[in-house]
Amino acid sequence: QSTRRGDDLDVDPDLAYRYARIALDRAERMAGLHVPSAIGVLAAPGVESVRMRAHIAPPRGVISETDVQRVIAAVTAKAETADHVVLHVAPLGYAIADGALIDDPRGQAAARLSLEACVVVAPRDAAEDVAACADMAGVALSDLVAAPYMAGLAVLGDEERRDGGIALDIGATTTGGAAFVDDGLVHCATLPVGGDLITDTLARRLGTSFAAAERLKLTVPIYGAP
Repeated sequence: QSTRRGDDLDVDPDLAYRYARIALDRAERMAGLHVPSAIGVLAAPGVESVRMRAHIAPPRGVISETDVQRVIAAVTAKAETADHVVLHVAPLGYAIADGALIDDPRGQAAARLSLEACVVVAPRDAAEDVAACADMAGVALSDLVAAPYMAGLAVLGDEERRDGGIALDIGATTTGGAAFVDDGLVHCATLPVGGDLITDTLARRLGTSFAAAERLKLTVPIYGAP
């Protein structure tokens, strides 16, 4: 349960923990397994992508896998701040000595290696809240991902992500979008507007309760849909 404060959402931590525990209990019963760890999905306002570039000097003059990981770490360090954590670094291309972007620089001679990447960041307090909620529910987080990015991986096929596709993740209080091209993430953002706004508008226009408007929204066909 949450209340809106400008562009922020004030979440009841006890209620969030209880919902998480209920969802986990149901998942464990359905799977017949105990879930000691899980991947957290973050749909908070402020989850967004930025395009960043960083570079390193390969010590041996020939680019290795270690150098690739070092330049990814350099972009990550550049994007992380006191207020934001990095969720994803999606490489858009590597450059040797400021040349054209290429997909794989490994094995090539270079004095400088650059990486241009789509970096998804999130508010640090929101990420910490999700981790705390999972801890209260007795589950360790193995990773934390942006909800729009996860939605794109779940609903878009390989061909759609390769040729260009956008996934929209519409929740109660947020709407997120993730754009893919060439099977890679090129943009990601989450806005503090969701399905609750539609419900609230219906309730106001019809002079009814929020609960009644929510039932109406879910049961009445829209735009001629069956």
